[in-house]
Amino acid sequence: MATSCTATPCVQSHPMTLTRQSSRQANRPLVYITRRIPQEGLDILLKSCDVKLWDSEQLVLRGELLQSVAGVDAILCMQGDIIDEEVLSSAGPQLRVVATMTTGTKHIDMTQCKSMGIKVISCPEQPTDVLAELSVVLVLLTIKTMLTGKYEDRLNNLDDECPDLIAHSDDFNSLWNTRPRLIRQMSEERLAFQWTNGKPGNMNCPTWRNITKKTFGVYGMTKLGFSVVKLLRSVGVDHVIIADKDFELDNNSLNIDVPECQIVSFEDLLKESDIICVCGSAGEQSKYIFCRESFEKMKNQAILITSQSDEKALDYVDLYGALRDGLIKAAGLNDCNQEPVPFKTPLLGLKNCIFLPQTEESVYDMRHKISVLIAKNLVDALKKRGYLIKIYIWRKVKKMSRPKVFVTRKVHQEAIDLLKEHCDVDMWDSDEAIPKNELLKKVKGAAAIFCTISDVIDADVLDAAGPQLKTVATMSVGTHHISIYECKNRDIYVASTPDVASDSAAEFTVTLLLMAARRCLEGVEAVEKGEWGPWKPMWICGTEIVNRTLGILGFGRVGFGVARRLKPFGVKRILYHDMIKASFGDDLNAEFVDQDTLFRESDFLVISCALTGLTRKMINKNVFNKMKPTAILVNTSRGPVVDTDDLVEALQTGKIAAAALDVTDPEPLPVDHPLVSMPNCVITPHLATNSHKARFDMAMNTSKNILAVLFRV
Repeated sequence: MATSCTATPCVQSHPMTLTRQSSRQANRPLVYITRRIPQEGLDILLKSCDVKLWDSEQLVLRGELLQSVAGVDAILCMQGDIIDEEVLSSAGPQLRVVATMTTGTKHIDMTQCKSMGIKVISCPEQPTDVLAELSVVLVLLTIKTMLTGKYEDRLNNLDDECPDLIAHSDDFNSLWNTRPRLIRQMSEERLAFQWTNGKPGNMNCPTWRNITKKTFGVYGMTKLGFSVVKLLRSVGVDHVIIADKDFELDNNSLNIDVPECQIVSFEDLLKESDIICVCGSAGEQSKYIFCRESFEKMKNQAILITSQSDEKALDYVDLYGALRDGLIKAAGLNDCNQEPVPFKTPLLGLKNCIFLPQTEESVYDMRHKISVLIAKNLVDALKKRGYLIKIYIWRKVKKMSRPKVFVTRKVHQEAIDLLKEHCDVDMWDSDEAIPKNELLKKVKGAAAIFCTISDVIDADVLDAAGPQLKTVATMSVGTHHISIYECKNRDIYVASTPDVASDSAAEFTVTLLLMAARRCLEGVEAVEKGEWGPWKPMWICGTEIVNRTLGILGFGRVGFGVARRLKPFGVKRILYHDMIKASFGDDLNAEFVDQDTLFRESDFLVISCALTGLTRKMINKNVFNKMKPTAILVNTSRGPVVDTDDLVEALQTGKIAAAALDVTDPEPLPVDHPLVSMPNCVITPHLATNSHKARFDMAMNTSKNILAVLFRV
């Protein structure tokens, strides 16, 4: 793990004991690097500077960062490192340069740097030529992988079908000349594409000639978008079209240098393209433009390619649904960023979704170039400021005040006391929800918001809080009441409490299931109304669980907890559906099945999935039509997962036998709603996590989450 040291420059490597402090030479600036970087960049720094390095690919711990920056002249950071007033103050008044190996600087307090006379250096622009190459390679890789996936019995004959696209190990060393190798390990073979002078080799092969006849669509009139267009044209693609929702103008009025392509509307791009490369857009109109509605307009044999990780124009949830439902043929995702692709885990379970991972050699080449560029710029900045002769300009650094935390509801005093040890706390001291106008006033100046599931934390609230807001922590499992997109754009951490309430929710789900199965609510009402008379052999007969089939939609902590608790009751089968197969389900002999099988064969259908774009109103009339007329529905997840009107109809017409709901849509349910008066519908007021232990743990964990973000403890 240790980084090598030359005789002259000093390198202090973390995590490890510092032993070279005494070897630092006079008149050499000290640079702290927050992550392991390519050796080429490090060598440039070592020629002129002494270096302290966090020698790991993982994020440096906050406490370690605050300690390590003390006395440094420059900081070289990454995207995940928050360089705020506290870090700058810990470094000391001699700090004059903060450099980042990213294009953006959202993780750096630019205002504070300016006030302290600290120069900030970032990457001037994305390396679009490399990203453009990766996009085209990802097209080829996706097509190739789909070919092998569709015709698995012909894997051994691929050399005959596509001789120019297959590279054998004996030929690997001779394949590459002027370009970095772009190699991808596939299921049973190795696939390589040769690039020489910016073009793929063997362009006359039948496979490549077929690809070039396809209609390529490029979304995003950005520098990257035009680079992809130029590259496609240079390698012989006949028909390239481009669109951008923020620039839907004709060629004559578009005041930009358009490469050899046809500008079309977004609608035409969707309908005409065989392959679409999404290359981003600077405008607001493009956010999540590639949603289910868009996928439904695309050709069902179309392929979607993303040139960048975390593409803002793409709704990854809807992409999963489109790939799963066959709305489009396949997708190729570039996961080359430091930040992971959103919604990545379920996408990995799809055979028609291909990832270009961070291990590609061209990505390393790109990072090497960036590290060299940033290192040179950092050294130049230190030279201009006289740091190679150690001229310091001392400034008084303002001491950081205690952060403010606003708590939106009366919660356990122990959780409040924990916050008060480190923060100034303001609380809405009531069991009732805080009005929106009061919330907007109270959050002003807060570094953290402690909220509950009934508090809507949207852009208005975040704006009212101000730019110093670092985290929104919710005392709930779900986060649908928080604008995740707005928080992400503002680099605000969102924290929830998913683990502590799982047992409580699972126990209550079983309680509801038993109440509905044995018709307990009808029995209680019969007692209250004086209808309890002499014993009757057929009166209020319920359903036993033994030898029945339990179905669970969403096999996470709660779903698995329900299955584990009901297993001893003697259920015959446990079925579940989720985005991917859960290995822990094997412990219960649970069967991973598709949705139709789950709905058709379950005697008890338990809903324990998260509320997303895919699951909203998933349980509707189509599902009820597939279920057994004796089936019982149990929902303790989120109300909008079930279409309420369709549920009313299903219960009234006997499509299902009964329902048990701890969550509803709307919530709370009006007292005059049809479900409230139905004898075969059990409704409780969102009580699944209402145990003393669960609520105490949720409150304490929410406070701990806030402190973890504010102080990185």
